[in-house]
Amino acid sequence: MRPLRLQLTNFGSFAEADIDLSEVTLAALVGENGSGKSTCLTAIAVALYGAAVAPLDGFIRQGAPAWRVAFTFEAGGQTYLAVREHGKAQKASLSRDSVPVCEAKVRDVDAAIVSLLGCDYAGYSLAHHLPQGALGAFAAMDPAVRKDWLIANLPMGGWSALERKAKDAATLTQQRLTGLRASRDTLTARLVDVDALGAEIAATKAAEASGADHLAALEARAASEAAEQAKRAELRAKVAAANDAMQAAIRREASVTDAIAKTGLLLSAAERVLTTAGFTTAPSVREQHFEVYDLDRLAARVEWYREAERLWDAAIAADVDNDAAGRAYAVFASEPEQTCPTCGQRVMGEAHERTVAKYRAETDAALARVTAATDALDAHLASGGALKCEPPEDAVRSRQALTAAQDAIEAARASERERAAAEQRKQEAALEAERAKTAQATAAAEAEGHRARLVELNAELAEAKSAAFHARNDYSNAQVLVDATAEGEMLPPSAIPESRRTLATLATERTRLEARLEASAEVRAEIDALASDITAAEARCDLLAMLVRAYGKSGIPARMVENTVATIESFANDYLGEFSDGLSISLVTQKETKSGTIRETLDLMVTDALGTRPIERFSGGEKVRVNFSIAIGLARFLSSLGDGQVDSFSIDEVDALDDRGLDELVRCLHVLARSVPCVLIVSHIPTLADAMPQKVAVTKGASGSKVVLSL
Repeated sequence: MRPLRLQLTNFGSFAEADIDLSEVTLAALVGENGSGKSTCLTAIAVALYGAAVAPLDGFIRQGAPAWRVAFTFEAGGQTYLAVREHGKAQKASLSRDSVPVCEAKVRDVDAAIVSLLGCDYAGYSLAHHLPQGALGAFAAMDPAVRKDWLIANLPMGGWSALERKAKDAATLTQQRLTGLRASRDTLTARLVDVDALGAEIAATKAAEASGADHLAALEARAASEAAEQAKRAELRAKVAAANDAMQAAIRREASVTDAIAKTGLLLSAAERVLTTAGFTTAPSVREQHFEVYDLDRLAARVEWYREAERLWDAAIAADVDNDAAGRAYAVFASEPEQTCPTCGQRVMGEAHERTVAKYRAETDAALARVTAATDALDAHLASGGALKCEPPEDAVRSRQALTAAQDAIEAARASERERAAAEQRKQEAALEAERAKTAQATAAAEAEGHRARLVELNAELAEAKSAAFHARNDYSNAQVLVDATAEGEMLPPSAIPESRRTLATLATERTRLEARLEASAEVRAEIDALASDITAAEARCDLLAMLVRAYGKSGIPARMVENTVATIESFANDYLGEFSDGLSISLVTQKETKSGTIRETLDLMVTDALGTRPIERFSGGEKVRVNFSIAIGLARFLSSLGDGQVDSFSIDEVDALDDRGLDELVRCLHVLARSVPCVLIVSHIPTLADAMPQKVAVTKGASGSKVVLSL
């Protein structure tokens, strides 16, 4: 994976950044603390894997809704672009030569990156991009943890998945076996005594026959009582109907009486209107004469003065701008000339010429605006003759003339409103006289109608009183018939339902007992069938237990680790041999315990002229070379699973090293750069940064961090 270009938007301390890495070979990232050096390397990991040592939300620049990282890189001779966005939603995409490699989904992009580069984020952080203090992370691991990491992150990790599947299958099979045995025990408990069950069935049938006879007797009695109840219900219905008729007649009588009272009140009101209403005439309204104004001409005069005032102000503003432009140019022209410190000649660069041109353009534009404003004012003043407008000599007289014209318009509008009010008063007086005549005629017609209605209501009242009298008699006769019909002791309503429920319970019990009798034979057959299933499940449990052992750490993966470790050893020693004489690395996968057994491990041993011993017993400079060799060995192995070549290597700070350790680190980096196209290291150590042929300077400003390449 060879970095080509990194684009950042609102990521960490960067607002916008476009970093070209295509020419970087061996470079140091330098800058003050917090400027964003480590952020550049972190952004590459985030673009590839969507992961970092810190939460992704923490990289959103303050005040921004989200961040975006676009990383262009080369792998296997192809150019790829990985894009990640993080905010309220997470987006990801991966394309090769502008063609999508997979669906634009985070999960699909993650899988495609792992397949392309041959490692996940954990492997990338241990072999390609070393975070702060991670140069010796692999060597510092506990041997058992180191081997677990190797199994989990390298190709033999698939055997762990097979082991989990085998364990899951064994668990499910054991659960099924337990369930089958429980089912067999449950079925055995369901076996019953056939003779005792037959006796229960016979007793239930006898009770069922007795219950049927009792139910028939209850139903006959219920039918007789139902006929008597129907007769009494008919009489009660007649009483209710008579009562409803009586109440309706009483309500009608009251309604008619109330209508007579209301009609009498309406008649009295109409007669009062007839006695009080009279004819009126419209009162005389004094004629008034109003002066007529030409409002349109007055409005045009106001607009003329208003435009004159605006043009006057524009001319003054243009003149002020013209003076300001002239003064600015004079200040620039008065500045001392710049001269060359070597030859003493005057410096007249493009920037100076652009400034002179700018001031000239501004001066010409300001003078043009003064001329245009003056011409527009003169033309407008000349157009006031038709409106009889006196041209103002200054801004004060222009505003006074505008005020006088506006006062004239206001006086004209007041006269017009007074004239309209006088006309409105004349029309209202005439309408009042007409309404008086209409009210008298309407009152006379209403009085005559109310008198006729009183005659009709009195006749209706007499009829209603007669109907109410007859309804009361009918109600009294019906009530007498109901009282004469006496009710005897009735069958309880729950007697028949209880008898039927008892009979149904007996039938259900009989059916249940018969079903148990029939199911007894089926239970025996099921028990026999379960015996064969239990035998098969036990055999499968034994087979899966054997597979779990085979797929476990001590099985097939342990044998594969031997081959993988040998490959990593070879890659690491190839690199170590380029700048070290007599040092070699060996990874020991098994160790004999004191009791004589073999224990799985992954010990890191280093051999020199004095023998073989753990890495902890070597000097700082030797540790740096060994740790570098291991990191490169892991990187080459992981790359062989992807594009097959280590094209980039980055280190984010290193642990405290003495002068010899720094020298060894610089030597390692230069040797590495001969085989790896792009090597980056973040460092605050001046001697280390100065030893790199290229620098990437990161500076932080108010508008965000900036990156400058020194290649």
